[in-house]
Formats: sequence, C-alpha cells, structure tokens
Amino acid sequence: MHLGALVTKMINEHCAKSPVVVAGVSGGVDSMVLLHTLAQLVVAGDVQQVHVVHVHHGLRAAADADAAFVQAYCTKHDIPCRVEQVKVSPTGIGIEAAAREARFAALNRVAFEVGAAAILLAHHQDDQVETFMLRWLRGTSLHGLGGIRPFSLHSNMVFLRPFLRTKRQELVDYARTNHVPWVTDETNLDMRFTRNYLRQRLIPSLRELQPEIGEITSRLVEDLQVDDSYLQEQAAALCKQMVKHQGAHHIQLTCNVLINAHVSLQRRAIHILLNCFASQGWTRRHIDAVLSLAANANAPSGSIDLGRGLSAWRNYHDLYIGHDMREEPYNDASAVWHLSESPRFSLATNELIWRFWRLPLASSEDLFQRTRNLWRLYIPCVSSMNIQCCMATSTRVRPLGLGGSKKLQDIFTNAKVPRALRAKWPVFCLGEDVVWVPGIVRTEAHTMVVGETEGWVILAHRSRRLREQLGHSQAASDV
Repeated sequence: MHLGALVTKMINEHCAKSPVVVAGVSGGVDSMVLLHTLAQLVVAGDVQQVHVVHVHHGLRAAADADAAFVQAYCTKHDIPCRVEQVKVSPTGIGIEAAAREARFAALNRVAFEVGAAAILLAHHQDDQVETFMLRWLRGTSLHGLGGIRPFSLHSNMVFLRPFLRTKRQELVDYARTNHVPWVTDETNLDMRFTRNYLRQRLIPSLRELQPEIGEITSRLVEDLQVDDSYLQEQAAALCKQMVKHQGAHHIQLTCNVLINAHVSLQRRAIHILLNCFASQGWTRRHIDAVLSLAANANAPSGSIDLGRGLSAWRNYHDLYIGHDMREEPYNDASAVWHLSESPRFSLATNELIWRFWRLPLASSEDLFQRTRNLWRLYIPCVSSMNIQCCMATSTRVRPLGLGGSKKLQDIFTNAKVPRALRAKWPVFCLGEDVVWVPGIVRTEAHTMVVGETEGWVILAHRSRRLREQLGHSQAASDV
C-alpha cells in the first residue's frame, strides 16, 4: 500500500473527516517522509491542517541545527511549525525514558492548543523489531513484548503510527524518489546505547539467518497485542468485581475475589489499581508483594510499603491500596451532643459520615431488647454527651456483662474493625466514663437497670460506606 494511503486509512479509522493533526518531526528520514505525505493529504483535502512539533531536548550539539532545518522546511512549504524546548530530568528512569516523557508532554500540549484530532508519529517496522528485542533483553511482561502500538491514548490524546508495518528502507526510497531532505542523528552510531548495538550489530546478524525478521516480528507483536488487549479487558472486569470502594486516598477490595482469579488476571488487576495512583514505575516485585499480602490467610492483618507514599495493607477479608489511612487521623478529636436540645447529631471523620438519633425510651422495650443490639444505646435522660474520635486505644473500659476491663485496642481487634477505621470511630462518654462504642460495645457505666422506663434510646446509622469498610466483621451486624 502506498504510504499516503496508509496514513489516510489510519486517520479515517480514528479521526473525524478532514481533521487537524499534529506531526512529531525530528528531522530524520522517517518523520520527514511522514510530514511529506501529510502535506500531500492537505492538498488533496483529506486533512484540514498539519501542525508540526519539533521537540528540542537540548541533549546534542546538533540539536539547534536540527530545529532550524525543520523550521526552514516548514516555512518553505507554508506548514505551521512549533519548536518546543523541553527540560529532560532523568532522575530514576534514565535519560531515554525521561526524554520520551518530555517529548510526549510537549506534543500533547500543542495538540490540545490547536484542537488536533490526533498526533502522528513515524515509528516504522525496524523500530518495532528493536523495541521488541530491547524489552525482551531487559525483561518485561506480555504487554511489554507487545511493543509499539499503532494506536494509543496518552492524556486523552490519540497517537497514530501508520508506518509500523513499513521497512525503514522503504521510507528512505520514498524520500529519495520524492526529493525529501532529512538530517542524520549522529548519536544513532554511538554503540554505548543498547538500541544502537541492536540496530548496528545484532539485528543485521539475525537478518542473515532470517531475512524476513521484520515481517515475522511484526506479526508476532500484533498477535501479542491482541492477546494482551483481551486479558486487559478481563482484568478490568475483575477489578470491577473485587473493588468495594474507590476513594480519593485508597482503594478497598475483597481478597478472596482477587486470589481466586487466574494468576495472569491477578497481576494485571493489581497493576491497574496501582496505576490509579502512579502510572509508571511498578515492577513485578511490587505486584507480587501485593498478591502475597492478599493471599496470606494466616495473617489477618499486615502491610507493605510500595514507595511513592503508597502502601498496601490487609484487614481480615479486605485489602487496601493507596495512602495509608492510619497516617491520616481525624483532627476534630471531640464534639458535644446536647441531647435535650437536638434529637439528631452527625459528624464526619474523613470519608465516613456518622449519624445518630435520640428517641424517648418506649416502655415496650424490655431488657433483652436493650442488650442485643450494639448499635443502640439506652441511657438515663442526660442533657449532653461527649463524643471522641481519637481516643487512645490503650484506654480501658468495662464491657457490659464481662465483669472486668479491656483495652479499646483489644475490643476493636475482637470486633475485626480495620485499623484504618479505629482512629475515626466515635466513642460516647459521660464525664470521664466511656459509655458506648457504637456497634462494638456498651459498658457498665451509667447502664439503665431493669424496671427503669425513663430515658433515651440513641440509634446509630450505619452508612453503606461503613458497611463496605467493615465487610464481615462482628461490628457489621446486629449482634
């Protein structure tokens, strides 16, 4: 298929009719051929306008000359051109990856400014072979072996690569036939770079054994992309099935649903969830650590540090990924509810909202009814109560009917309340006495005795969010 037809076909498949597009042009033969074909499409009316972006990384002595070359060509052919100078910060990811990130950011920025439907890049078949081998040698996943995609999305912008099945030599032949000038990047000859070693030494040797290495690799990569796409869809469906809550600070999911899935979907699902907080830098080590935490049935609680300020922690049947809520205590440590003045009271502790109602005690509620539901409190007609949300878990209370005292820490543990919720759980007090921990324990302090008919009933509302957090814990039910 003619190069212009390849570009037209891909634009028609992914863009609206006669779109505005951005072309990333370095000045090399591949990008200059792409620019030439796009210019022909503008003349034919298949493309409304082409905006050229040349990204100046400032890493080579010849970078200024390359930028001037691209600008001069665009000026001669009346093509809008922007030279975007970027700062490359290779901290932690390497110079090539940092340059790629800066380049994509610059292309996206211009594309949104000019209202482009897509960004076109000139990667070709030889690039695909090099990328496949480079990732194989460095160690990667099935997704990584899928190489360069002909269609992709970055920051909600469409990226198109119409030449991925085209050999570089075909692009060189096109340039010579159509008198398209280009510049040569001298760093492509530097054998210190692994990609250059593959390009100059290894791949030519392999081509002697298999002349069709480019075509064979292209077919393999396309098959891998199809398989990868299907598995990714299944992993996304698994995420929807196992995630109980997704908030601003963390994601809560059910361990059993995760560990009962196929291992290939487990890893992908964890990767998807980690990407909700940071889209790069996750390795097999991070993913396997999260899976080990989820699968360790012998340890109902535990946590791991994932870096970047993120953690994964387990509380019984639930796994959490995100910013550890244990480091986010509720700041408003106490409040006062004037029961004689207001029959309703509510307070918010981070992502949870607690609501309470005060009702007069009904004479029909006998002692048995008063003791079975821990989400209700029966007290004399007091005028007000203190509610504390950051009470020290070392505080000792005397649970009703126990005949002794226990630490709040032990009471929370026995009720299987996730550690992330304990600093946010309201504790009702009269004076210095702990009277009630809603849903968990009532104490001997200020308990109404048999025969008393004058008093208050306080009801605690369990929101859907709270039920999801508690899961199958004792505090989730009316016991």
